[in-house]
Amino acid sequence: MKLYHQFINILNKKEKKNVIAIIVLTIFVGLLEMVGIGMVPTFLFGITEPDKFLEYLPHNFKQKIEYFVIQNTIIFFLLFTLVVFIFKNFLLLICSFIIISFRGDIREGIMNRCNQYYNSINYLKFIRYNSSSIIRNITLESQNASNALRDTSVFFNEIVIIFFILILNFIFNFEITLVTIVVLVIPAFIYILFTRKFLKRIGAQNVEIRSLLIKTINQTIGSFKENLIQKNIPFLENYFRGVLNKEINNIKKYNFLSILPKIFFEIIAIIIIIVTVFFLKINENQIIQELPNFSFFVVSLIKLMPSVSRISVSISKILYNSKSVEIIDHLHVKLKNNKIDLLNKKKLETKQFKFDNKINFENVSFDYSSDLKFLRNVNFEINKKQIVLIKGVSGSGKSTLIDLILGLLKPTQGKIKISGNNIEYILEAWQKKISLLPQKVFLLEDSIKNNIIFGSPKDLKSEKKIQDIIEQTNLNYLINKLPDGIDTKLSEMGKNLSGGEIQRIGLARTLYRESEIIICDEPTTGLDDENVDAILKILSDISKEKMIILVSHEKNLEKICDLCIQIKNNTTNIIN
Repeated sequence: MKLYHQFINILNKKEKKNVIAIIVLTIFVGLLEMVGIGMVPTFLFGITEPDKFLEYLPHNFKQKIEYFVIQNTIIFFLLFTLVVFIFKNFLLLICSFIIISFRGDIREGIMNRCNQYYNSINYLKFIRYNSSSIIRNITLESQNASNALRDTSVFFNEIVIIFFILILNFIFNFEITLVTIVVLVIPAFIYILFTRKFLKRIGAQNVEIRSLLIKTINQTIGSFKENLIQKNIPFLENYFRGVLNKEINNIKKYNFLSILPKIFFEIIAIIIIIVTVFFLKINENQIIQELPNFSFFVVSLIKLMPSVSRISVSISKILYNSKSVEIIDHLHVKLKNNKIDLLNKKKLETKQFKFDNKINFENVSFDYSSDLKFLRNVNFEINKKQIVLIKGVSGSGKSTLIDLILGLLKPTQGKIKISGNNIEYILEAWQKKISLLPQKVFLLEDSIKNNIIFGSPKDLKSEKKIQDIIEQTNLNYLINKLPDGIDTKLSEMGKNLSGGEIQRIGLARTLYRESEIIICDEPTTGLDDENVDAILKILSDISKEKMIILVSHEKNLEKICDLCIQIKNNTTNIIN
């Protein structure tokens, strides 16, 4: 019941309809399987006793085919069986394609909504998440949750097939069918009873281990140069091997438990067939007479055994992935709440907003937590068309102050006003007017052009605007020496570029947006004097029309600034 409610939370309206369609198709597939089972005894009955078979047909139809059937009994029933099986399997193929398509859509939807959740949370919540957990949840746990839904569908599918097979077998022989059910259900129940807690436990363990594996890989990639020089690679390899070994051992246990039902149920099937022969008292003289009935039972059992085995395996998989379902359900519940909160905030926000003069901090304080006091009674005013430098030692709160200006963090006390408006009521409109040049510029594994545009809307003037920005940022020297020019594809995170080149691409992206406020976080860190002077000149030129806020601890930036805000002892001092 808990799993049912979790899936109800996870799926949207369209996906719920798809699940209903899958259930209907599953019932239809069960009926088709029943037809397939019924064809084997029908074929044997037809070739052994064609006269009796014809008696079951409508009189008019019987007269038309009777002569042909009597003269070509085997050929007729072979062709009849072939046509039925082709038609049945053609319908099965269509049903399977639709079911697979619906399952794929559901999986895609679950992964998209997991990604949407992390994009919808506020900045403070986001930085508290471990990146490895985010990657794990979006990629692996969402996949496992959709797998659990698929296994639930398989479970229902096999239940339907077994239901129809048992109905036919009850008609055939009530006593043997009843004994067969008891013999199959008891081992399946014992298997689930004894493995249930163990499977849930190792499934939950592997969720944590997967996060640790991703974290280890990220750390190895991020510190590769240092590890190569300091010869730390064997240490990291051993650490990775130890973590991986834990996951693989759990997977081995899970896989071993998954094959047990197939082995045991095959043995049980043979025992049931032998018992049936004794029960029906079939001897050599009766074999032809009992062949249709016996073949029907054997074919039913052949179909029944894999279904019972798959039910046990499906339950195992559902139990194993139950922790993943719980995680994804939790994310979907929070996503719905976030959407409601966002909608309520938008109702409060002012739709029209024009930034025409200044930013004011009025007695602003901010704490990350009750134990971590950060900024106290911050007061300052920044005017448009100024270059402002925010400086301070590492850890003094420069980045926190910028996050407050960006509206990513909310003051614990005090007010931030933009052109006289409380930032809370104009947040979305305010953020649209800002371009951020981060300390570490993120580059797509795409062309230089697409890295400059980076999701901004294109128009007819885009090409000319890009060319002007390339000249302005002096990127043309780089582009001219590349084989495909501006369409040259960059390697991952711009590994084939220098620090100055990456910074220039980031600055070009910032200028392309034509924002009224540009915020640069350590724009000259790690650059040589020539690149520093070039970037400072660009910033100085564009400040005639825009507000420029620089964050740095480097003194050489002071020469182009109109105002300096120094952070010291958790508060700010203004230096003109």
